[in-house]
This record gives sequence, C-alpha cells and structure tokens, in this order.
Amino acid sequence: MAFPSSVGSINPNLDKVWDQMRDAVSEVKQGSQPFASSLAAGCNANDIISYQLFLVAKLAQLATLAAVPGIGAYAQAQISDPTFNIVNEYNALVAAMNAVGNWIVTNFPKGTGNYLQMATWAGNGGLTYQQFAPATLAPLLTLVNALIAQIN
Repeated sequence: MAFPSSVGSINPNLDKVWDQMRDAVSEVKQGSQPFASSLAAGCNANDIISYQLFLVAKLAQLATLAAVPGIGAYAQAQISDPTFNIVNEYNALVAAMNAVGNWIVTNFPKGTGNYLQMATWAGNGGLTYQQFAPATLAPLLTLVNALIAQIN
C-alpha cells in the first residue's frame, strides 16, 4: 500500500468533502444572484448559456462529492439542529438546480436540427447575441430566485 496523496484513490477526508460541498453551493448562490439581476433587466443568449454550463458543472461536482461514502451521515452530524435533514435539503437543492436547467433547455430558442439560435454575425465579424426581454425571462427568474432561496 502507498501513502495517500491529495489526488490518490483512497477516500478523501469527510471534513474536506463537506467543506468542498459547502463551497460549491456557495459558488452556486454567488453565481445565481448576479444572473437573477441580469434576467430582471433582460439579458443575452450568451449569459444564459454560460449560466447553464455553470450549473451543469456544479451539479456534476456536487454529485461526485455526495457519492463519497459516509458524507451524508458526516454532514448531518455537523448540523447542530436535529430537526434539519441534510439529505432532504441536498435533494431539494439539486431539484431546484435541475428545474432551472430544464427550463433553459426546454425554452431556449432552437432551429432545425435542435441547434441553438443564439447569435448572428456582426458587421465586424464578431457575434451579436440574441437579446431576451425581462418578460420573456420572468419564469426563469422565478426559478433562479427559488434556487437562491434554497441556499442559506
């Protein structure tokens, strides 16, 4: 047997995993708050796609961390409220993240072949991203606000 490194195959320290989960969730909140503000004002397609990719990455990170054996019981023990159910709260968080992502995937304009309609070529050879009005984004804003409220 070899000495365990920080990138080895031996299960990580549960304290470290718990911290990484909390950091990832904090990043979700920190990324969602300015996105909600941009939705309220109207934003462009690039902002929406970038946020969706951010959520996909955070969901994958959280799933990997949540799969570490013993993390649920460890995390529950870290909460000093016996009525608080960490597994239920984690599942509600993931459901809120998925609700946002599902709305984006379902409602983002698509063309033939399911390709995203997000930009046109500008006269200078750059891209002009499709703009969305606040009214169009209101249902998404509601979901993003619900996601933010799910994070303490």
